[in-house]
Amino acid sequence: MQTVIVTDVEEYNGEEVSFEAIYEYCSLSDEYLETEDMIRKNSQAMKDAYKKAN
Repeated sequence: MQTVIVTDVEEYNGEEVSFEAIYEYCSLSDEYLETEDMIRKNSQAMKDAYKKAN
């Protein structure tokens, strides 16, 4: 597994928000996974990007 940063796009408060998200990537299963800490950080990054855009 390796930690990667990707541009993620999510809908928040009815608007599409683009932000940098952190995931663990498993090349064997070609899946992105999140630890609890990553979930918290990605959620905060999404909210910060939303605030910055508005």
